[in-house]
Amino acid sequence: MESSRDKILFTKRNLQFVNKVIETLSLSLKNLTVITECASGPFAYTPVAALLAGANVISLGRDTRYGKYEENKKNLEEIISLADPALLSKIQFTDVKESIRFNEIDIFTNSGLIRPITKEIIDTLKPTCVIPLMWETWEFRESDLDIIACQQNNIPVIGTNEYFPPTDMTLTIGLFGVKILFDMKIPVANCRVVLIGGKIPANQIAQLYEKMGIDFTWFSPSGKEREKNCYPYSQLKKIKELKHIDAFVCAEHTDPFLIAGKNGGITFEEIYEAHPLAWWGHIVGNVDAEDLKNSGLSYYPEIIMPFGHQTYGTENLGFAPVIQLNMCGLKVGEIAAKERLKGSSIEVTIKKTLEYGIGQDFEGGFLQFKPKKS
Repeated sequence: MESSRDKILFTKRNLQFVNKVIETLSLSLKNLTVITECASGPFAYTPVAALLAGANVISLGRDTRYGKYEENKKNLEEIISLADPALLSKIQFTDVKESIRFNEIDIFTNSGLIRPITKEIIDTLKPTCVIPLMWETWEFRESDLDIIACQQNNIPVIGTNEYFPPTDMTLTIGLFGVKILFDMKIPVANCRVVLIGGKIPANQIAQLYEKMGIDFTWFSPSGKEREKNCYPYSQLKKIKELKHIDAFVCAEHTDPFLIAGKNGGITFEEIYEAHPLAWWGHIVGNVDAEDLKNSGLSYYPEIIMPFGHQTYGTENLGFAPVIQLNMCGLKVGEIAAKERLKGSSIEVTIKKTLEYGIGQDFEGGFLQFKPKKS
């Protein structure tokens, strides 16, 4: 059980990291109103970071499987008190969306407990409000945010460049593929892995595996990422021919192809029959979760999220990567909000975040972007 002293030290280390990132990003939110979530774990530090950067904050929460609203609020108040008790006067807590004056918000973060951000909410936002997506634009989910309503109301939605040099996430993303092996108690130094996925995050995982000398076979949509031991999804049945596999790491975030399941590239029963001692480590990807549960194959984590949602997220690598990524989102919001308050157009506003290096536009541009229908 964590002692009171250990908890305080842990919190102070996290606050020290927050202040370090504020300095790195020159994050300044003075005279801006930010809405973000009242959540648990590393996500509790997003409103704290906004406060320490000078913002007035609205922290919206609700009860979830990750924690109760009142517990999260109490924890957040304790963190703020350790940082600077005077900041408690600059934050409004609520679990009732209807109580929020949306027309006073400058930066509307696309945070978990705030979503979905509906047309009804967007229609009430102040004309200069901006929405930082809080991650890269290719990860956008239509169910989270009505982007058409944002376009109609001239509310810019801007992604975060996760490879912005001072806060580059390349190593962090690659570490997903290593940490999940440790979590499954796989002997990383001498293991044999099957990596499944293309683009992000699979490419970064593969790069790190190669640097570490991890023996892995790679399946991707094209199978063209490297010359040897790399196959397309159309050859997933080849998994049955492989020998001495310790773990499968699924990391497919963009291609909706059903990788494994009754109607997939291979069934989990086939995988289990060929590799009964192996583990399935699921970071992200389209699989038949029910087929996995019934196959007998060991898998981790226990709850497999639907395609498009990460099952194994950044929080598994500790608090710092999550805190940093969310603070980068706040920086995107800062740049954009200040531009809009100066009277800049959406195009100029987005361009300013791109010129800084931390912003990321949608493919084809925000105003022209049309969500893909599932």
